[in-house]
Amino acid sequence: MQILTPEALGSALSALPDNPRIVISGNAAIPHDAIPIIDRSLERYIIHALNATPGAAPVRDGVTAETCFVGSGMRKHPGLAYVPARLSLVPRLFAGPLPPDAVVVHCARRATAS
Repeated sequence: MQILTPEALGSALSALPDNPRIVISGNAAIPHDAIPIIDRSLERYIIHALNATPGAAPVRDGVTAETCFVGSGMRKHPGLAYVPARLSLVPRLFAGPLPPDAVVVHCARRATAS
């Protein structure tokens, strides 16, 4: 695992193989600030999210929106790749046929002692 600043994220993404699978959180945990960085850094990629909200998967040639649970943000995506599976099987998919090249999440900075 690497913890990256937004500035370093683009460099790390450019080192990934062609058409990488990027897994992001879904629902309210979507890393909205990272998605434009992902999109600028990669010509072609698969973005995998569960129950994504609108804007989670950019709509353009080269972007595949992959999901096991089609939420409102991916339902009408022209590059939708639906993977029918129970949600409990998603970890097995990532360990087997759908391995992620990167997992991008966002979190709060660690509090420092005052």
